[in-house]
Amino acid sequence: MLRYSAHEYPIPHVEKTISQYIGILGEKLALKYLIENGFKISSFMDCVNIALGINKEAQEECLKQIETGRFLDMWKERLEELKDWEKAVKELLGRKWNNFALFCEAWKEEPEAPSGKSFDKYHFGFDYVAKKGSKIYFVEVKTNEARLRGYQRKMMKKAREFGFNPMIVRTRVSIAARMKDVTTETF
Repeated sequence: MLRYSAHEYPIPHVEKTISQYIGILGEKLALKYLIENGFKISSFMDCVNIALGINKEAQEECLKQIETGRFLDMWKERLEELKDWEKAVKELLGRKWNNFALFCEAWKEEPEAPSGKSFDKYHFGFDYVAKKGSKIYFVEVKTNEARLRGYQRKMMKKAREFGFNPMIVRTRVSIAARMKDVTTETF
């Protein structure tokens, strides 16, 4: 009989583990909680992409595609989305925009930040940027027994140095699945 750990067994065709799905659910719960409590929210990575110029590169690519005349409406729509996205992030961060850009540059140079096969190390960061009143928070969501990693603790200290407020939102998620609820059908 084969036995698998629910935390290690990848779900076929999706490449995520059960614990990763639980983490995603925790992030969604935290997002709902923050919004319901008056925070304005943006994805941390959306903000980083704008601060590091990735959004501008995408806008330039849209302009090149518009010049070709192919799929003109689609590329114009995408360009407008990118511009709106940049405007919204800069409005969220307000006077702290320059500090955020400096924080991103400093973090990009951080040797302890992990890097993955398809991500540069600055893609590993917080989950959200949140604003309530005049305060800007860098939000990290931890679900169930998850703990901060060493680089995350270091990143929170660095966030404070740049005038931001680190926040951890803890969520509890459980999934109950019973074998008697699993059925098969043959055709």
